[in-house]
Amino acid sequence: MTVFPGIRTYSMPRKLLKGGGFVLAIMSLILFLSLINRQATLQFYEPTLLIEDCHGSFLGEIRSSHHQGRGYWIPAPLPSRVLRAVVSMEDRRFYSHFGVDPIAIGRAVIQNFNQGKVVSGASTLAMQVARLQQPGKRTYLRKAWEAAVAVALTLKYTKEAIASQWLTLAPFSNDIKGVSYAAEQYFHKPVGDLSWAEVAFLCAIPQSPARMNPTKYLGRYRAIARGRIIL
Repeated sequence: MTVFPGIRTYSMPRKLLKGGGFVLAIMSLILFLSLINRQATLQFYEPTLLIEDCHGSFLGEIRSSHHQGRGYWIPAPLPSRVLRAVVSMEDRRFYSHFGVDPIAIGRAVIQNFNQGKVVSGASTLAMQVARLQQPGKRTYLRKAWEAAVAVALTLKYTKEAIASQWLTLAPFSNDIKGVSYAAEQYFHKPVGDLSWAEVAFLCAIPQSPARMNPTKYLGRYRAIARGRIIL
């Protein structure tokens, strides 16, 4: 290398390079957290309207033009027995974890490794809310995104708000969204009037809506069997 007289050359100090990398990492983390925070919002969905005549006879329904499915009725007040049934089956440590359940994740990793395939997903109610609001392909990267959004949701909202959102958006087969609308369609009564057996039956369906379709004999049988586990 030729060095011209009177001109001094310098190399960038290693500390400066490390400092720049640290700043870049911090800025990337801030950007990531900002993006997650924007995604961690409980979204409002326009509910399906039922039309009845003056005698209470059903005439028809008006679906939202912005969302797939029908329903999206917010369960208010939050039915206690429905919430207890959902938590017992979907997320037993719902009130003690921060949106992600480390115990469930550890168990799922062991089970999946022993079986050589995915048999358990360890999704909490908050993670499921993230997926229901923004569906996507089931990949490990997607799971990590759902976990990050779930933690942010848990920091921003109460457990009751997250559970209510799940009960509003969860699929109950036959294009039905939400437990309140499902109670009306399958049992023709408000969700607050459901018996324990009816609650257990309904809360079994979101685990696999296609396999537990109540309008089919085999699907109804599967929902009843899972409902017994909930009870």
